[in-house]
Amino acid sequence: MKSRSRDYPGSGAVLLAAVLWGTIGPAQLFAGSHLGTAALAGWRQLVGGLALAAVCLLRRPGRRRSLRGAPWQVIGAAGVIGVVYQYFFMSSVTHSGAALGTLLAVAFIPLFAGVFDWALHGRRPGRTWLIGSLTATVGCGVLLAPASGTAPDLIGLAWGLLAGATFAGYTVTAQRMASSSTSLLPATAVSMLVGAVCAFPWIVGEGGTVLQPHTAALVAWLGLAATALPYALYARGLRSVSAGVAGVLALAEPVTAAALSAVLNGERLSPVQLAGCGCVLAGLLVVVSRPRRTGAVAPGTARSVTDRSESMDTPEERVGSR
Repeated sequence: MKSRSRDYPGSGAVLLAAVLWGTIGPAQLFAGSHLGTAALAGWRQLVGGLALAAVCLLRRPGRRRSLRGAPWQVIGAAGVIGVVYQYFFMSSVTHSGAALGTLLAVAFIPLFAGVFDWALHGRRPGRTWLIGSLTATVGCGVLLAPASGTAPDLIGLAWGLLAGATFAGYTVTAQRMASSSTSLLPATAVSMLVGAVCAFPWIVGEGGTVLQPHTAALVAWLGLAATALPYALYARGLRSVSAGVAGVLALAEPVTAAALSAVLNGERLSPVQLAGCGCVLAGLLVVVSRPRRTGAVAPGTARSVTDRSESMDTPEERVGSR
């Protein structure tokens, strides 16, 4: 039986990873960069992928051998889907603000993940998933209610829907990578670089903008502090934290986005919107905290795509992606 003391550092690492992911939207708006959304998504994939690859090679040089026989088609698909998700997510932030944009994207992931899991693998979601997903969906409806006479941002809602659906699709590809003999963290680094290649026309087309100090700082933060570092922390945390606990801790992401948006960008949520936020978080909490059988994958666990036995050699083989 594991010592409980081992769980505290692991939980702290997962929680810090979620907090760092929650800085993406606020940092994007705070920087005020003129870099286009597609280029920004590509730069984040490029910097994050290179940093993760460097970490894998420096910590375990022999790890590159783990990519032999890798499912390259799946890794390539993950790269394409990942950069598209980044574009949808950042577009949601642009239209709805960092707080609501992040929450909308996160809220729709359990719904689409459960639907995809049902359609592709025949695993019918349970009643708890349905209740939690419906609660989160109702919360999104409350968030989009007119505030102070303003109409709801339906475009922001559409981007959030697309982001949730795309990330759920990414989860499917990540599960396939995790089921192979390939270590998932190096595979994730390669998939990010594939995504950067897909966005290369936009990266090159707006290359001059990256030379601006505030844009360079934004790219560095998103690639290093909001991608490479949280991935490493998440991998470390999953040595002792189950997928269910990690999913609950991941709820710190939208909370962080809302808090930073209020401090840095002056975003203020109305009482009705705050109630909607509470409804969404409650729904997500119901989804990710339900009991699971050993080895089962919860439809609502967005980042924890596997929950294998504790005998795994490395945590990288149990890491999802954001």
